[in-house]
Amino acid sequence: MRSMVQRLTRSKQISYVLCDSWYSSKKNMNYLVEKCETHFIMSVRCNRAAARNQKDAQGGNFRPLQELKLGKGAVKLYLKGVHFPVLIVKRVCKNADGSSSTLYLATSDLELSAEQMLRFYKRRWKVEEYHKSMKSNCSLGKCQAHSLLCQQSHFYLAALAFLLLEKTKVKEDQNHFALKKQLNLLTIKYGMKIIKQYLHSKTKMIHSAA
Repeated sequence: MRSMVQRLTRSKQISYVLCDSWYSSKKNMNYLVEKCETHFIMSVRCNRAAARNQKDAQGGNFRPLQELKLGKGAVKLYLKGVHFPVLIVKRVCKNADGSSSTLYLATSDLELSAEQMLRFYKRRWKVEEYHKSMKSNCSLGKCQAHSLLCQQSHFYLAALAFLLLEKTKVKEDQNHFALKKQLNLLTIKYGMKIIKQYLHSKTKMIHSAA
């Protein structure tokens, strides 16, 4: 991840790196700000150790985020192992099944508001949708080849399938999953048609032979 970001930030045109909690380690945070000279907005886990001020941080007085009383606004905190202060935003989200989950966002840009952090972070959801469709609709993870060339070819074909689905989505106003369902139905109908034609021709041959 750090290698990819380093290449991308050479142009000095990257404003923020958006990541989920899987990549929000202290090493990544320090690397992005100090080596890549860019800001980040990341989700962090509720048990992440944080201090209210620099004095508590220097004294090792850290507590899990879930134990700190955070309002709706962005709060300046010090995460354990991170060399600079960050802004933390807490949001409680309701799920479709009626349950709730808590989202903690951290950013190195101390000038952002809570609303800006949330708005910027939502942009990464398009990447999640891309990965989900590539795996579910374009068979990205079903490659059984071992050579690098074959694996690359499989990836390029999966990416091409994604682009075709995306183009059709815009035209038909349907998501990728609905389009794939239609393709499956058309494939089945076409297959049944070919089978019927084959059986019909075989039946005629048998009658002719009889």
